[in-house]
Amino acid sequence: MKKVIVLVAAICCIPFVFNSCDNALTEEKGHEVMLTKADVPEFGYCGEPYVTPLIAGKQTPVGTITVGNDKENLYVTYALDASWSLSDTKLFVGDDADIPFNGNNPQMGHFPYKTTHSPAVNTFTYVIPLEEISACVTVAAQGDVVPLEGKKESAWGEGDALGKNGSMKFEYCVQECIEVPAEPIDYQTESAWSAGDRYTEQGNWATFTAYTGEELTVPVIAGKSIEVGTVTFSEVVDGNITITIALTGGWELNAKKTETVKIQGYDVAPSGNPAPGQFATYKGESLVVDVPASEYYGIHLDVRLPIYE
Repeated sequence: MKKVIVLVAAICCIPFVFNSCDNALTEEKGHEVMLTKADVPEFGYCGEPYVTPLIAGKQTPVGTITVGNDKENLYVTYALDASWSLSDTKLFVGDDADIPFNGNNPQMGHFPYKTTHSPAVNTFTYVIPLEEISACVTVAAQGDVVPLEGKKESAWGEGDALGKNGSMKFEYCVQECIEVPAEPIDYQTESAWSAGDRYTEQGNWATFTAYTGEELTVPVIAGKSIEVGTVTFSEVVDGNITITIALTGGWELNAKKTETVKIQGYDVAPSGNPAPGQFATYKGESLVVDVPASEYYGIHLDVRLPIYE
């Protein structure tokens, strides 16, 4: 059995319920209807909700249909302009092939979700558990809308033609819920070098990389033994090469320092303890750098790893 929760988000004439009656100004541009933010309740959507005009009598925009989801539910919200209200809603959400038809037109009375609104409402939301639907669904949102003056009309969420009576449908795919990581409580900070030979066997463990002119990729090593990424040296073009640094495993440049990338090219193999602060080929924060071709490179990075609880 399908489970559906219905929420009456605003009854026009009852104040302070999502502020719908006081904040329902619209600006019409063709079929666009822009309602004030208070008209559509917030549900903590994952990704971006889909919004389409609600069209009455095949041509009159009277509000919007908003479809979005969180981790557990799909939300379909009817939000009307202040001069209109809803007396009935009928909603299909499911596989396109399952839409019920009577001849050339959809059979709204057999839609799986329907509600009579007495008194009429300005905003209404269906809440459908995600476990009841596929990843991508067809949505056909119909409502009987009543103007302040005039006769009741049938309205549809704008999309592709569904039948010959002005009915319409559109597709919605469930949006992925991406967890935003918490702020780190601390950082592990390290100095890192492109892998190769040691500058000196005594003291500093820093290493430099020999380069033969062919494309080459070597690890980036932090704290003597932690692999934190790679350095790729391109082939020589017009006397220059491109050095591309890729940090992996959550490691990043240490944002609390300046000139976190330091590069020195050498024509002969260097020796002695290096002084990265005096490297002159490049100093900055870029991870992709064009430099003159040399036979050896010392590449020093200031890196950090965020630590979470």
